[in-house]
Amino acid sequence: MVWEATGFTAPESVVFDAGRRQFYVSNMGTWGQGSTPDDGFISRLGADGRVLDLRWVTGFDSPKGLALTNGRLYVADDADLVEIDPGAGVIVARYKPDDGPGGFNDCTADAQGTVYVFSRRRSTMFRLRAGRFEPWTKVDTSKTGWPNGLLAERDRLLLGSWVVRGGYTVTDWVTGDVLRVSADGVPTRLLTLRQGAADHVYVVDQRLLVVPLVRDHVVRAYRWNAATR
Repeated sequence: MVWEATGFTAPESVVFDAGRRQFYVSNMGTWGQGSTPDDGFISRLGADGRVLDLRWVTGFDSPKGLALTNGRLYVADDADLVEIDPGAGVIVARYKPDDGPGGFNDCTADAQGTVYVFSRRRSTMFRLRAGRFEPWTKVDTSKTGWPNGLLAERDRLLLGSWVVRGGYTVTDWVTGDVLRVSADGVPTRLLTLRQGAADHVYVVDQRLLVVPLVRDHVVRAYRWNAATR
C-alpha cells in the first residue's frame, strides 16, 4: 500500500484527472434502507492521496460511477447522470429518462466523448452524445448478470456484473477480492481487501491501483506493476 485517505462516507468510485493531477471520489453518503436523501457528495484528492476538498460538490442522492471526458466529470447518481465542470466545481447539467429516475450505477466514456450509463430500473444502456441523452440498447440481464461496472474501449463496451465478470482489473464487492482478468477471461486474485471494494482506477504511468472501500469509508492506493503479472 502506498497511501490511504480517510474521512469519506461510503466512497464508491474514483477517477484520475491527469491534466489537473488529482483524483475525484464519489461518496454515496448514507445508503440503503433509511438513508438520508441528498447527502451524497464528490471529493477531490491530490495525486499523493491528500484530501484537498472533502465535500467538493454536494447535492447528490447516492453518487456512484464516474467518467471524465470533454473537459467534464460525469457522475451516475440514482436519478440522474450529472455533469460537472471540474474547473469551477459546479453542476452544469442533469440527464435522466423521460419517464422518471434512471436508477443509474456506473458510467464510462469512449474516445469520441460519448458517455454510457446503465439504468437498473430500465435494464437499458443510455448514452449522451453531442448533447443528446437517449436510450441506446436494452440489456438482457438473464445473460449478462446484473451490470455493475462499465468500460468503453475502442470498439466494444465491457460490462462487469454480479454474475459475469469482464474487464482487466475487477473488484468483487461481496468478497473484497481484487482480480486481474486476462484477455482470455481467466481471473487471478491480486489481493483481498474487505467487503465493499468498489469502482477503482489504475493510473498506468504511476503503476497505482486506487480502490475505494465503501464500508470502511477509506480510499487506498497500491503499487502494482501489471506488466509483471
